[in-house]
Amino acid sequence: MSEIHEYRPHAWAEVYDFYKEKFKDQYSDAFEILRAAGVHPDETVEIPNPYEPGESESKDFRNIGEHNVAAGVVAYKIANALFRERIIEKATREKIVGRALIHDANKRFEIYRRDASQKKGKPDTDVYSAEAYEAVTEKVKQMGIKGKLVEYLKDAGKETGHTSSANFVYIDESGEVHLKADAPLKDMVVHIADDMVASPLPGQTDHSETQLVTVGERMEMCKFPTRYPFLYKEGFGFDASGQARTVTDCKDAILIEGLREVHPYAYWQRFIAREICKKLQNLIDPENENDPEQYIKTLVNT
Repeated sequence: MSEIHEYRPHAWAEVYDFYKEKFKDQYSDAFEILRAAGVHPDETVEIPNPYEPGESESKDFRNIGEHNVAAGVVAYKIANALFRERIIEKATREKIVGRALIHDANKRFEIYRRDASQKKGKPDTDVYSAEAYEAVTEKVKQMGIKGKLVEYLKDAGKETGHTSSANFVYIDESGEVHLKADAPLKDMVVHIADDMVASPLPGQTDHSETQLVTVGERMEMCKFPTRYPFLYKEGFGFDASGQARTVTDCKDAILIEGLREVHPYAYWQRFIAREICKKLQNLIDPENENDPEQYIKTLVNT
């Protein structure tokens, strides 16, 4: 795989177009996965809706592909900085970018699942649960997708989103929560790359509106409280043995009894993002005393 040279234009649209073409050439497998999942950044395709038998959809989901490309840019910027400092090997950098490019490959199915669930009056918990994401495997098989593509789609996004949060933290004997020392660095980079991309709302395809921001800024810009209210209600805490336990209502005294550090997912997203940024800053530029999140934000926007 050839080197991707740094590019510093003045507008995000130019950055996006430059990296998209480079990524399409160097990570063609990732773009094939996006195509199969109906979220390629350049194509609008009709694929069966596995949650509504007999129906197919031809809505414009290019914005999802564009978000994936943007996450790939963030991941590349961070991974390349780690590579320059000899923290990771070139092969690891390439894997990080490839994973970032497909992290939301399942998003179209998530939207189908959400729409079908809302028609039935079911809560968002059924849509965004880990079990729901696991179940997509059988759905894509029913669509005729076979072989390695099925496994790629099943595995896409394992490092990102609220369902991955508990994988990155632990609680010590004194009750303090820390970033796991053994959490894979490549997973951290993919996780933060997704969290830093504020993309246009669904239905909009003008990628010039995309911004690379801190997690808190993204949550505000993308109206998380309105779009994902469950993130402010559901979450997890730690039991007496230190195991993370899912909590469906973080304000329910009965549900949280016996648990420590119970917080909703929205809290954990901010906490984990900041801890990851601290770690990355310390690895890339240990003498830098700037705010870690602003440091990484500047890095990916350079």
